Amino acid sequence: MIARRHTGWLWSVGWGAALLAFASLKAGGAQADDAGSGIATLGTATELTALEAGNDGAAKPPSTSGGPNSTAVSHAVSQTGSASDGPAKMFRWALGHDDAAQIDDPEDLDADEIETDRPDFTQNRKTVGRGVVQLESGMTYLHGRKNAYNDYSFPETLLRVGVVADWLELRLSQNFGSDRTNEIDGRSVGKTGANDLVVGAKLAFTAQQGVLPEMGMILHTSVPSGSSGFNAGMLLPGINWLYGWDITERWSLAGSTQAYKTTDLVPLPTSRGGTVALDHVQHAFLVVAQSFSLECEVTDKLTPYFEWFLLSPSGALDATKTPQHYLDSGFTYKVTPNIQLDARAGMGLSHYSTALFAGSGLSVRY
Repeated sequence: MIARRHTGWLWSVGWGAALLAFASLKAGGAQADDAGSGIATLGTATELTALEAGNDGAAKPPSTSGGPNSTAVSHAVSQTGSASDGPAKMFRWALGHDDAAQIDDPEDLDADEIETDRPDFTQNRKTVGRGVVQLESGMTYLHGRKNAYNDYSFPETLLRVGVVADWLELRLSQNFGSDRTNEIDGRSVGKTGANDLVVGAKLAFTAQQGVLPEMGMILHTSVPSGSSGFNAGMLLPGINWLYGWDITERWSLAGSTQAYKTTDLVPLPTSRGGTVALDHVQHAFLVVAQSFSLECEVTDKLTPYFEWFLLSPSGALDATKTPQHYLDSGFTYKVTPNIQLDARAGMGLSHYSTALFAGSGLSVRY
């Protein structure tokens, strides 16, 4: 009941805002000299993990793989922001009168520096740019309440490739998990294996105009290819609507509203030769997630952030799958224009959420 009530509220706000936003967009192919004509210029698994439960039912937040585990707020880049490469966004805002402010400026694309989809939960609303290849990776440790579980997620690999135009990127994610659950009788049960492969695409919709946000969207699905114990046995699609505002030259606010399908193992009674046994089967249900992340560019290299996010399941058979709130903080550090380090740590605020999680990562742009 609680999960359904939260889900209804999130769907109403998220899709209501989306409809208002797209009602305010114009599509087309005008260049800068058409700015006054009102014709727009044509110009991301979010990829998340399932709500996995330990023996106390505590759900674990997504790691930063960008596959069914993803995270991050930053400003993704384009190496090819020149006019000959076409516009960087699919649409332009129809509201307001400052059309010239929305004309794609190569200098605004930060083409000389890497920007990533990690380490925070809120995915980046920008694409990498046509012709750019970017590889992101990392590791996350998750600790359950009352020492119920100690899990590791690695290498959280996300490959992002800009194709066709600056506003489109293709995505491929692969991750491995090592789960160890501590039973009440003192026994420790563990498993290690590959998660399902996640494929997807990110679209860069609009640039920011005043209070109207910069927007993007990620469409993705997992493919049942993981190891035993990690394989969902079905496609798990998802959608992630991304938006954000540059508040000042150094401060920015980003958010995401997403919905994705996931599964958990539930015991169901079956009849075998006149006896009744319990089989654990995969049950699919919906998760709606909401997040906001505030970041400050302290220096040209160092950017810390602070974030809140919510995971709200609907249709789960497990009574412990209830809405879970999290807070986390971290930073990114650009070693060179093409290499970035990151770190993060956070905690769960709800009864069935993961108690603590922490991780770090390395990303490279080619």
